[in-house]
Amino acid sequence: MWFPNPFILATLDGVVVLVLYCLSAVVRASAQRRRYLRALASVQSAGQAPIAAYQAYMRASPTKVAVWVRVIDIIGQILLGLTIGTIAFDGATSGGISGSIQSLIGETALQAILLALLFMALAQALSAVLLVTLIAAWSVEPASVHLRGLPTRTGDLVPVRLKNLAVYTLLPLLVYVVSLSVILVGAPIWVAILVWGVGQIAVTAFLALNRGAIIRWLYPCTPIEQTEWAALGARIQAWAQLAGAPPRSVYLRRMAPYGTADWAVTGLSRQTLYVNDVFLAATDWRQRDAYTGLLLEVGRNVRQAGRR
Repeated sequence: MWFPNPFILATLDGVVVLVLYCLSAVVRASAQRRRYLRALASVQSAGQAPIAAYQAYMRASPTKVAVWVRVIDIIGQILLGLTIGTIAFDGATSGGISGSIQSLIGETALQAILLALLFMALAQALSAVLLVTLIAAWSVEPASVHLRGLPTRTGDLVPVRLKNLAVYTLLPLLVYVVSLSVILVGAPIWVAILVWGVGQIAVTAFLALNRGAIIRWLYPCTPIEQTEWAALGARIQAWAQLAGAPPRSVYLRRMAPYGTADWAVTGLSRQTLYVNDVFLAATDWRQRDAYTGLLLEVGRNVRQAGRR
């Protein structure tokens, strides 16, 4: 091979791509930080209403930054393609014969290509973690406090966003990494495809069947009977009995630091209801009863859809 070691080439490509993707994350987070600082300045110096400044901050989407981020991403993809192409071509012209991929480009070249793909997945994962952390810490948390007036503390949003990233992005990516690793240790390609397919099905089923557990992992949840809203919990149970669908449990989600007021229902048979302290604090008993009825109807529709 013209390059002394294809594994070194794959490693160098992985390092360069990781640096590029982390640079892209810093560029995006810095741009959002500047938008937040401009919005804060408009409140402090120009007297703009904080909520109006927050809305302007959320609407802003600088085209120049988006172009640079896209260019960095394209450069990373091109580098990966060149690395794979170089290793494959050199392996194929070093005595390989036609047949399977292993015999066509050589076992060493195939393993080096898989290593390059693994490094790309690692670069995507690490840069995503960096991006989420920087955006939450540099702009979203301070904007929640100074523009929205939320009781958000330092460190409230970063863990939640990282948990979301882990469940909905990194977990599927892990299936891809495992399927590549199966080939890397010498298994046939069809085994890797089988591992990838089974893994995707398993991840999808896990997310669907454990939505309630994921909600409780992401956000602070307490059984409503253990909170100051215990009387409401009994009222919700009474409405549910009248509707013929008593829930398994009712949880209070403490969402004031996150600025959302939505309720949720999970499960197919005995369902779990999640009420929101932000909504409860801003409403009276009539609105709570109405929303309870709406949530019970949503739960009924989910059960009926699950039986079809």
